[in-house]
Amino acid sequence: MPLNIFGASLGTGRTHGLRHIIEGALQASGRAGSRPVKDAKVSFVAASAPMVTGTTFIFVREPY
Repeated sequence: MPLNIFGASLGTGRTHGLRHIIEGALQASGRAGSRPVKDAKVSFVAASAPMVTGTTFIFVREPY
């Protein structure tokens, strides 16, 4: 299972999760540019801010 395809917070700054959410949507929709995960149809993203809130996203290329 590929993890942190775009470098995660190592290359994109803050850890609030917005970039992770965008990357998950791009991977699942097949628009990840130069860093696609081969045959990706589903993307799972969990993002949170310390002691504040958390969100979970599941992106699916086509409805089941």
